[in-house]
Amino acid sequence: MKMTKTIVVSWLIFGLSLFALSNESLLGDGQRVHFDGCDLALAGMNLSVGSQFPSVDMKNDCMRSVNTHQLSECYKVILVVPKLGTPSCDAQIKALSDFLDKVEADCNDSFYVVSHDTTEEQVRYRINYSINPNLGFLSANDTDFGEKTGTQIKDFTLLTRAIFIVDPDNIIQQVIRLPNLSQWENVGEEYLSFFIAQTLP
Repeated sequence: MKMTKTIVVSWLIFGLSLFALSNESLLGDGQRVHFDGCDLALAGMNLSVGSQFPSVDMKNDCMRSVNTHQLSECYKVILVVPKLGTPSCDAQIKALSDFLDKVEADCNDSFYVVSHDTTEEQVRYRINYSINPNLGFLSANDTDFGEKTGTQIKDFTLLTRAIFIVDPDNIIQQVIRLPNLSQWENVGEEYLSFFIAQTLP
């Protein structure tokens, strides 16, 4: 399904109003996220719009080593989730996968899910949930992804829920962070609208 830029931009205006989104840092040292009645501290770099997305060596779901600066020559949408196999994460990933089933984009390999799950766990998840092949998985396990992106939850091996939209020069164009770990919206279309608006003629 091809989409007009007008529809995409209207989705963007509606969808981004649902999130903590700012040119100021929402991530890293000094920031907190709410979960189950507690405020949890984040740790790491204070990334914001205009920052360079960090270079991190990771494993993808093909068991290959990749660097975040070499993922794609296109705009990239990077969805960071706390843990695969939990209701909120499953629903959000499924919404993105379903969206990619319906949308034609100009670039492949530009959509990624990052979690602390191992590569093997991510491969099983892809198979069990029939995830769209254009949605890649990257394992933050045994990497400093959390610290470098400011998505690390201090004292836990979990990442906070966040979305990065990164341009071809690896500059962050949007940062979306949900204030509550268990919170999610059906935002497959909304949080990808920025990316689609850039790639549509």
